[in-house]
Amino acid sequence: MYKTTDVEAIGVVFDISLRHGSNNKKNLDNVKQGLIEFIRRNLEEDDIMYLYHPDIIETDDRVGAHVGAISNYKTDGWIFDVSMALQQTLYVIAAEPCETKTVVLITDRLSDIKPLKRVSSFNTKDDLGCRIVCVDIGYHLPDADHADI
Repeated sequence: MYKTTDVEAIGVVFDISLRHGSNNKKNLDNVKQGLIEFIRRNLEEDDIMYLYHPDIIETDDRVGAHVGAISNYKTDGWIFDVSMALQQTLYVIAAEPCETKTVVLITDRLSDIKPLKRVSSFNTKDDLGCRIVCVDIGYHLPDADHADI
């Protein structure tokens, strides 16, 4: 069995439209590039990542698999239930035997903090110990006590 005190778990939910950024690239392409660079610089080979998918609940512990999952992520801009995506991601990450657990929402269209409040209440109620982070592209959300924005 491996030592879990040094292992980190991160769950990521993309809620990104087909909008383009100031560099004329799609926001999704910019986010994917930045997240891949972050993972390559900061995650170790045994760190755990989960990229939200409605039909998948498995995590992976290899940097190459993390990069592959992000690189292969595609969307047609469809809107889905962000609350359910965050809840699924929260429980997948909370089930990992790690001390450091983070759920990250990256969004360019969310304007209501209700999904963040909901996932925060589950995190608190069930004492899951996850940190909730929201990356708001374009500053659509007000400040919230429920997540680091």
